[in-house]
Amino acid sequence: MAAADSTIRIEGASQMTPGSQQVVKVSLVADSAVEAKEVRFELVWYTEGKGDREEAVVGWKTLHQGNLSAGQSLSDELTITIPASPWSYDGHVVSIAWAMRVIIDTGRRKTSFTYVEPIVVSPYGRPAVPTSP
Repeated sequence: MAAADSTIRIEGASQMTPGSQQVVKVSLVADSAVEAKEVRFELVWYTEGKGDREEAVVGWKTLHQGNLSAGQSLSDELTITIPASPWSYDGHVVSIAWAMRVIIDTGRRKTSFTYVEPIVVSPYGRPAVPTSP
């Protein structure tokens, strides 16, 4: 059974202010049986562009441990604190992006499944951009 045979939703604001607290609703329904070690929620930032990709998990919560049976549903309401930095940034060479994600960890890299919901972390409601000198 592939872990991707699950319906996952993350509900919350798509634009978040640094330092704020946000309520996020996570729901999952296994369309068929899933052999899993755990299901977890993560708040992450990562770089995109030239150079090596960097990534940091700044918050996480285990939602479930063990296998999921067909039709089993999980739901949780989380309060997450958005870190003060880094802000979302759209640069010419490198960008910083944020996301909330749910990972169904099967213990096998190729069959684990990740659902990603992009977000913007900025006091301006949009990513910061480079300014001219």
